[in-house]
Amino acid sequence: ICYSSTTVPKLIFDLLAQKKSISVWGCMTQLFFIHFFGVTSNMTETIFLGFSQSQHVQKVIFVMFLLMYIAIVLGNGLIVVTVMGSKGLSSPMYFLLSYLSLVELCYCSVTVPKLIFDSLLKRKVISLQGCITQIFFLHFFGDTEIFLLTVMAYDCYVAICKPLHYVTIMNRRVCGLLVGAAWSGGLLHSVGQAFLIF
Repeated sequence: ICYSSTTVPKLIFDLLAQKKSISVWGCMTQLFFIHFFGVTSNMTETIFLGFSQSQHVQKVIFVMFLLMYIAIVLGNGLIVVTVMGSKGLSSPMYFLLSYLSLVELCYCSVTVPKLIFDSLLKRKVISLQGCITQIFFLHFFGDTEIFLLTVMAYDCYVAICKPLHYVTIMNRRVCGLLVGAAWSGGLLHSVGQAFLIF
């Protein structure tokens, strides 16, 4: 009752009012009580309804997602193995591409295996800790991927705008530092998000 009463009366009142506004203090008070009453509920798991209640549709979803996941794992795994195993692919572009494929592989593996497994079950449940863990790793790998794409854009910039200095600017040590910075940035952001959730 308290949780619903935090925002719903104001929403109902604003439906009839011409000027729909809230003061900064009113907004902060609503946010405080939404978090206060939301956290005090002792939720331990989340139940998902799934895409469909039909067992036939669930089996189709299982096969479809399993095939797509296998394609992602094989494709990205092949890129990582090829770049790491080939001496001819030692340029910074391929080095960064292999890490991007590795992060994409990890990113997809955060939620898809659980989704595939749950499509065969009648009761689709995830614990609160499991949900928060998934959110943490989704942010971690998603942000790391964004930072790696930024690093790859910087690599292209150096290759196009400073071609004579490219080898000295984008050496193996700099690439390693940039990849480490991408992983660190993803970790910092995901820790912050998990801290806010708790």
